[in-house]
Order: sequence, then C-alpha cells, then structure tokens
Amino acid sequence: MRKSSVVELKKPEGSSRDVLTEIMREGARKMLTLALEAEVESFLQQYQHLITAHGHRQVVRNGFLPEREIQTWCSHGRRKAVHPGRSRCYC
Repeated sequence: MRKSSVVELKKPEGSSRDVLTEIMREGARKMLTLALEAEVESFLQQYQHLITAHGHRQVVRNGFLPEREIQTWCSHGRRKAVHPGRSRCYC
C-alpha cells in the first residue's frame, strides 16, 4: 500500500488580510466573471447559425456542476465548476 502524497497547504501565521484587500479581490473576481460571461455570449452569438442535420445547434454552452469548495494557489472558496462531459462543439 502506498503512502499518500497529498500535502495540506496552510496559511502562514504572519499573513494578515485586511478588509480592503478582500474587497479588491472580490471585485476583481466579479469583473473577471462578467468579462468571461460576455466573451462566451459573444462567441455563442457568432456561431448560433450552425445547425446539425438533426436541427440542434452545433455550438452550445457547457453546463455547470453544483458549487463546491475548491482551493487554488491564491485563495479558496465556493466556485461553480464547468461540467466536463457536456461539451458539444462540432465546428
């Protein structure tokens, strides 16, 4: 049986997060989310005329999995995850 190689990352004791930094981070996250949503919508609009032989759109948006707790290199929290198995881009 192998030993687990998973290492739990801990926040350094000396780091402190002030309220202003948290507000700026949350604002940056929201701006990125809105920009990406707008880009996806633009892309879907561009290819909405492509239809399969069965009458379905060829380029569609992936679904989302339920929110779950994730940790990235810079933060952790609840995020929506893109569903990996629902990609239907046939162009």
